[in-house]
Amino acid sequence: MPADPTRDDWRRLRAENRLARERLESARLTAATRHQERRGRLLESLSLDWVTPYADLLDRFRSASDPILAGPSSAWQRRQGRNYPIYQTEQELNLLRAPARLLVATSGYAQGLLSGLTSYVIGSGYTYRVAKKTRESEAPDELVREVQRVVDDFLRRNQWYGGEQPGMEEELFERSVEDGEFALVDTPNEDGTTDVRTAEPEQITAPPPGELEDDEDGLFGVITPKDDVQNVLAYWVQWGDSPHDGERVPADRLTHFRRNVRRSMKRGITDFCFDTLDALSLAATLRTNLGDGAAQQAAIVMVRQHATGSASDIEAFNDGQAEFTKRDPLTGTEQRYRKMRRGGHEDIPEGMQYVAGPGAQNAPAHLSILQGLLRSAGVKWNAPEWLASGDASNNNYSSSLTAESPFVRTVTRRQRGYREAFRRPVWAAAEHHVRTRGITAAGRAWTWEEVCREIDLLVEAPSPETRNRLTEAQQAQIDIPLGADSRQQYAQRQGRDFDQIEADNQAWEDKHGSPGGPLPLPGDPDADGLPGTTPPPKGDAEAVTESLIEGAGPHKFGCAMVMLDGPAAAALLALAARVADADLAGDGRESEPHVTVRYGLHTDDARGVAALLADAAPVQMRLGAVTLFPGDVGGKDYDVIKADVEGDDIQRLHAKLGALPHTDTHSDYKPHATIAYVKAGLGAKYAAEFGRIDQAATVGRVVYSSADGLRTTIPLRGVGMIESVEEETYQTLVGIGRWLTEDVSGGLVPRQVQITNRRTGKTYKRTVMVRPDEGGGGSARPATAPHTDGPPRDHVLAGLADVVKAADPAVAANPSLMARLADKALTAAAKAHIALTKLTPAMLKATSVMEGIFDTPDDMKSKFGYNPSSLGTHHDMADPVKSATGVSAHLAGQIAAHVLARGLVYVKQRLAGARHESDGGDVYDALGAVVHEAVAAVAAEFGLAAPPEAVDIAASLRSMADADRAESVSEDTFAAMAESGAWLAEEIDAEGRTVMEAGAGLVPKKVTVHKKSGGTFQRTVMVRVDAPPAAQPAATLKPGDQKDEPPKADAPGTATGGARAKADPTDWQTPDWQHAPTGKSQNRYVNRYTGKVAYAKSPPKGRTEGERRAAVDARAERLKEPARLTPGFEKSAEDAAGAVGLSVEAFPALMGGQPGTVARVTKGSQGGVAFVTLDHPDTTDWSRVVSAQPDGSVEVYNAIFFLRPNAQGDGFGTKAFAGQIAAAVEHGVARVRTTAGRGTLDGVPMNGYATWPRLGYDAPLTDGQRKRLPAGLKGAKTVLDLYESKEGRDWWRENGTTTSMTFDVSPGSKSLKVLNAYLASKGQPTIEYTPEQAAANKDRQAARVAAAKKKGEDELNRLRQANLDYAHDRGAIAAHRAGYDHNEIRRAAEANVARVYDPNGTMPPGEKLSFAYTLALNEAGVKRLDARLASDDGKAIGARYEVYAREAGIDPAAIHAEARRVGSMDSGILDSTDAAFVVRQVYMKALAKLENARAAT
Repeated sequence: MPADPTRDDWRRLRAENRLARERLESARLTAATRHQERRGRLLESLSLDWVTPYADLLDRFRSASDPILAGPSSAWQRRQGRNYPIYQTEQELNLLRAPARLLVATSGYAQGLLSGLTSYVIGSGYTYRVAKKTRESEAPDELVREVQRVVDDFLRRNQWYGGEQPGMEEELFERSVEDGEFALVDTPNEDGTTDVRTAEPEQITAPPPGELEDDEDGLFGVITPKDDVQNVLAYWVQWGDSPHDGERVPADRLTHFRRNVRRSMKRGITDFCFDTLDALSLAATLRTNLGDGAAQQAAIVMVRQHATGSASDIEAFNDGQAEFTKRDPLTGTEQRYRKMRRGGHEDIPEGMQYVAGPGAQNAPAHLSILQGLLRSAGVKWNAPEWLASGDASNNNYSSSLTAESPFVRTVTRRQRGYREAFRRPVWAAAEHHVRTRGITAAGRAWTWEEVCREIDLLVEAPSPETRNRLTEAQQAQIDIPLGADSRQQYAQRQGRDFDQIEADNQAWEDKHGSPGGPLPLPGDPDADGLPGTTPPPKGDAEAVTESLIEGAGPHKFGCAMVMLDGPAAAALLALAARVADADLAGDGRESEPHVTVRYGLHTDDARGVAALLADAAPVQMRLGAVTLFPGDVGGKDYDVIKADVEGDDIQRLHAKLGALPHTDTHSDYKPHATIAYVKAGLGAKYAAEFGRIDQAATVGRVVYSSADGLRTTIPLRGVGMIESVEEETYQTLVGIGRWLTEDVSGGLVPRQVQITNRRTGKTYKRTVMVRPDEGGGGSARPATAPHTDGPPRDHVLAGLADVVKAADPAVAANPSLMARLADKALTAAAKAHIALTKLTPAMLKATSVMEGIFDTPDDMKSKFGYNPSSLGTHHDMADPVKSATGVSAHLAGQIAAHVLARGLVYVKQRLAGARHESDGGDVYDALGAVVHEAVAAVAAEFGLAAPPEAVDIAASLRSMADADRAESVSEDTFAAMAESGAWLAEEIDAEGRTVMEAGAGLVPKKVTVHKKSGGTFQRTVMVRVDAPPAAQPAATLKPGDQKDEPPKADAPGTATGGARAKADPTDWQTPDWQHAPTGKSQNRYVNRYTGKVAYAKSPPKGRTEGERRAAVDARAERLKEPARLTPGFEKSAEDAAGAVGLSVEAFPALMGGQPGTVARVTKGSQGGVAFVTLDHPDTTDWSRVVSAQPDGSVEVYNAIFFLRPNAQGDGFGTKAFAGQIAAAVEHGVARVRTTAGRGTLDGVPMNGYATWPRLGYDAPLTDGQRKRLPAGLKGAKTVLDLYESKEGRDWWRENGTTTSMTFDVSPGSKSLKVLNAYLASKGQPTIEYTPEQAAANKDRQAARVAAAKKKGEDELNRLRQANLDYAHDRGAIAAHRAGYDHNEIRRAAEANVARVYDPNGTMPPGEKLSFAYTLALNEAGVKRLDARLASDDGKAIGARYEVYAREAGIDPAAIHAEARRVGSMDSGILDSTDAAFVVRQVYMKALAKLENARAAT
């Protein structure tokens, strides 16, 4: 056996090895030089051209002349992190980085650009603040301070902000720009500290053979699964001269930040390549050439120009002028010189003159090119030219750094990525410290999991924009008291140390006392008085906090969505109802129509979302085609039927929310509204059947659902972008001061407006200044003073108080709310005036359909199909109008109609007497456009639904006019009717009222008069409501003219003069459409079966007599059937019954149990809710909601109940309600609720507020109502208290409002007593609630509570078992990858569960089992390591390292113990299946560690 080598032997061998390497390197360099010489590429000077071989490939793709080379790439060229055609190998990456590094090292422009970017992206450095995640966090302040101390220690230890070298942030950023990426490796130390080291891009390289698992790929040094390039497992970092001298670094120990590539590309690309490289290189060359040329030209002082003479003559002349000669040392020739003396004069011969030297004549053009090159170099960052040149003389420096500039927006967006990249190593260092050394606060130790659950690390980037310190301070003064900002974050933005500020303030208070309360907010009544005397007003942020309601949760992330209501929601729900129950899957039908704006938000504090959306405008969208998400694509067993959502507003809102910390769960955003979930393969059928919805919607609120399930409603009150306007409109708005071109008064905000020249069709943009609360598109109030043009204030507000009082007396009695409504009315009138001024005398004279068109919401609905109060009327949807204005949608609609009517009167006053010319053309298209624009402007101000399109309104107006054609009379008849006073000429009095408005019972009538001489003319006359047409001889009319006709007799049963026929659902002889004229129109008809209203000259076509008789017979047969469930919905009813704790049979009875009733029952998506839709021959709309309450009680909400007009007055409603209450007693329902309305809904009067209390409904009186009670009623607290006296009933009928009321179904309740008294007065059976029934219902409630508790426990057990199964699965996978027997690992893990440290017994079982698996895997790994070290190969390797240890002066015996210790602590080594690799690694690391320890001592 050979002897062990001595120390001298080792020295000799090492010297020989070095010499051999040097010889090999010399030979390699010699061969490379010869190769270059042969190809003619020998470098003669330092130039960027030496790195351009790779440009050949790029030139092929820049040129379109070679379609084959520029064609599409293959799949393999983009797999495993390749980025074809940019790079496919590490060598090609090096060819991109090399010129970039050389450029940055040698070009001042590149250095200036990089330094400038660093100054704005990094600035003075990012701030790292540890804070509680929520205000409810249980973490003590001491824990926050301790973790902050750990973070600060890490930053100082690693010179994060600089020291001997520039700061780590600065270096990492510059590396990312120059190299296209940076790599930062964490090195955790045993003492709990962490060191970080940068790795060069070339050090991250492909691992050598044998270092990867079979299913892994290591291309470019980034180790990922072969089938998932975005799942990074580790990196191979080469520390020595070859990849074999490298290390596999887990992904959680290396921060790899890439630029200019997609997620699927493994390596980044430098910013200084391609066009940027060309631009900066050319700029440097141009600058050098300009300097050299200018220097040479400047050396020529002047040029003498000779008028005549040859070259020899001129040379002889110069020789004669010379005073001395010198010999040129290079050429040896004699040079003649003449000295020009200061202050001397020159005599020149005749014909000679002096001219200026050549100079740099084209210098301005060259400088312009240089500036263009520098601008193009900064395009990637939207950077201004001065960032590279340092010269801001030809740029608007301040505008480049405003919040809206492209450069600032780009920097802000990219700071977000750097913020997360910088946060990772800092937070990882904190984790290592806590896990290694632990952390103690509030008298106990905290685990890392507890720390993460309670606190977080907030990283704040410096602002790149120029800042107005005064404006920021004023904004903070508003935001901090409202909770929309914090003092800590404000101090960080100002670059100040908050802890130091707090300590200084405390020291001041200790010495001088408290400085007093906070300063008053801007706009406070006491803003000019003493500070702090009045608390800040209740603002949006506080209102948002108060609007928290319980939602469905928890979820992984927060979600922002817009809830649909009105026609859009109705359309979606109607389509969902058409899906058969048998086809449903998953969550079934969507019961809450909504559009998700952004999912994946990290915050649980809705105030941050509200602050971000403070300036967001209401969202306009359109429901488009019905499509689907097929289940087979996403691996689901169901299809999702959805309606695509169209519109830019929803996309902008999605992008805006992207400013919050979030995780993108989908690659691109496709807004949609879910309709239903159906079994896989059935979605295509319904998508084809439903087609396209094509329904517009405007949403004025966002609902934010946090991860824990809490929902917050956030109103959208901003103005958004001003829409396009015509040039004439723009000039008018600027001329009247509505838009300003500069901020002359302060407090205004800029808005972009796009202007169109109607003649040329060209568009351009301008920035105007408006108030922050202004709308757009000509709808902004004047920036100088509100409401200066348009209708006068008194004209608009005349009668407004009466309108409000009639609709809602409580609002009319609220002065502050009335002032707010008045201001909104004035603003809306100013907006509508812009549209109404487009009316012309010809348009108003051509038709009378504009009369009374805006008087009430019913007029707008009946005349052009617009119902302004349709929003907010659905029982389970919040009222967006009330959220925005403080009043109901119904009242807002009444005010909007008043504003429009007053605006129209004002315009007609101004047009009175104006001359007009009419070509007899169709004016209805123009009228439709004006009406649409005016109504849309007012609706937007009040948050109401958008009106129909202009073309639809025009069609409605044209139809009305067709039904109201003028009566044809002869000229003699017209004269006779006018002379007799039967017809009055139209006129407008001083108050702007037509005669129809001034005189009772008069309506306008159009008359076509046939002149005796031929031709016709038209007149509008005023006649009595019941005036018959004029009678005249038919002989006076021309052939084809309309004849005068006598009035027709009313049909049997017709209501004349507007009186309604007696209700009789069995009457089949009376036609459906009945003449019901009003003081405004003789052409009004009402359908006695459906309640619809139509305006026509003759009754619209209704059902035939046979159809009416068949319907009456069918009704009679239907009433013979008992109340029942809808066939086909039995399973749905069973699910709903189980959700609310009732029997299936209870549903028909709880709905009233009237014969002929069919109940369709569906389960709500949120659980514990059942929706019931009822059908009966005598009703048009009837629905109920049943819900289970947390205390085990059941509640019924009576949502909608409308009887057909021909069935009213027969006591149907009372019978149905009494039957419902009797069933509630039988089945243990605790209460019945409803919304008792006042006013009109869709033209139908509502008096539920006064009627339902007679049947036992009750509600508490508000504080305002109790204050207004007369002395005799002061003791009343509820509505039923008022109904105990006639005085109280009369007061409530006068002052009551739409109110949410409850019927208490409990033994002996006041509600039951009132209902029984009413039933007894009507001779109907009363309802008895026996003690036995009460006891049975109490048992039912207890059973529901027990069932709910058991259901919760079962769900908890299911989740626990699922977590245990998940832990077993992960343990088995880890065991398989490491080559262990997974059954043995499982047995060991189950045995280790008791060993897991859980002092409080609060650790979830699944998490505890995961720790147990970790222990089992580590123990198995240590056993396998011992076996490998004891094997023959292990001993041989160990013997070699004993030799190395002796050479290093280390005890050979220590190397074995250290190797085992190192290996047992490294899970990456323990899990490796390569035995030889493991042994070499542990000995190599052990030797390195011992050598370092020896060197340190």
